[in-house]
Amino acid sequence: VVQVEGDCDLESQAIERLFNRFMSRNVAKVKAAIVEPDDVFVQQANAAAELLTSVDRELYEQVVYNGRYVGFIDYAEDSMRNGYREIAQSVSSHLVPSTFFVSYHSAKDPEALAEAFLHESLHKKLSNTLYVNDFLIDRKYSGRFNSYWNRDSRWKANQWECDRVVYAFHFYAHFSNFYHNTEFK
Repeated sequence: VVQVEGDCDLESQAIERLFNRFMSRNVAKVKAAIVEPDDVFVQQANAAAELLTSVDRELYEQVVYNGRYVGFIDYAEDSMRNGYREIAQSVSSHLVPSTFFVSYHSAKDPEALAEAFLHESLHKKLSNTLYVNDFLIDRKYSGRFNSYWNRDSRWKANQWECDRVVYAFHFYAHFSNFYHNTEFK
């Protein structure tokens, strides 16, 4: 886990424990783990940060504010880390505060990684707002919505609770604005 600014030993350990407890079996076809990023990922991350800054310095600052930590995830089993892997491009959870995770799928180029950083930081921004103000709906009574564009799988359901729909709407509204602004730069 890399903190955007500063040292993070204790935080890294806490984040890894939370990831293992709540997320490691839900973000990929097989168990996932936080892994050490390679040099290519670090270069892509720096280029992604520069790209976000070049679009809008305030946008980059919002990404950093809402996502203080970034974890690089892959399959937990070393021997399975070759070729295509069924793992989320990027993911976050309210159960792991101020943190989002990206996989090698997002690190293919700076544009994809910048999009993943922005995507997850928007989820964290909404999460922070909903949890601090206790706005979340009781999931038991919220109903479900079919996100028919997603293929249903054991680790990636396409039946969404109401709060997940709100997260998606929040993301797409902001991303529409982001793409509109980048188109004219």
